[in-house]
Amino acid sequence: SLRAVVYFEGSVRGLYIGAPVTFRGVKVGEVDDIDIDVDPATLATRIPVGLTIRAGSIRIGGQEGKRLNSIPDLVQRGLRARLVLQSVVTGQTGIDLDLKPGTPARLLSRGRSRVPEIPAARDRLDALLEQLTTLPLN
Repeated sequence: SLRAVVYFEGSVRGLYIGAPVTFRGVKVGEVDDIDIDVDPATLATRIPVGLTIRAGSIRIGGQEGKRLNSIPDLVQRGLRARLVLQSVVTGQTGIDLDLKPGTPARLLSRGRSRVPEIPAARDRLDALLEQLTTLPLN
């Protein structure tokens, strides 16, 4: 298995250790760690989420294609992570991976992580939650 980390700047509400990591809905791993990092100077907060991904679960070129065992190779090809809602009833979330070639990679570890970082894509869930918090509740 491969280890990776995704840094989120917003809420990860509903995410839990053991939550599925999927690639376009196909389970390829799970969340194995959730922490909180606070910058002592600015008090800026980010949430590193540790992932375990099955080695070789993502292939390029189909069944006989090359299995990529390097997270940095996939990140260079556009691998991005986003928080996705698993259930409206429970509010549980998971991590979904996808290849988004041409999407800028914003790395937040600044080279300080011991495991490869998968950049977080701004997702529709974040945008929706922001919109919901601005709605007037009468």
